[in-house]
Amino acid sequence: MTQKALAEKLSVRPATLSVAISKLEAQGLVKRVPSKTDKRVNFLYLIPNEYMTKVDILLAELEADMTRGIAKKDLQVTSQVLEQIIDNLHAQKRT
Repeated sequence: MTQKALAEKLSVRPATLSVAISKLEAQGLVKRVPSKTDKRVNFLYLIPNEYMTKVDILLAELEADMTRGIAKKDLQVTSQVLEQIIDNLHAQKRT
């Protein structure tokens, strides 16, 4: 994912994200790789490590607890509705 795309997805300013990415990079958690075709574009890559594995396990357990008893179809519909709400909010900001 590009740094710009991530900033848009998180609804933060690129400069704000850049500071956070620099900190993660210093900790060895993320790597920036410049585009071969456009040096202004950076691709971000997560660097696998023990901490990330623990976080993934914790998040999977948390998600399982939160969604217990909810049909997968219902979760998909909920996700689609929330995405539409977010898209609507973004569209409203631009006008």
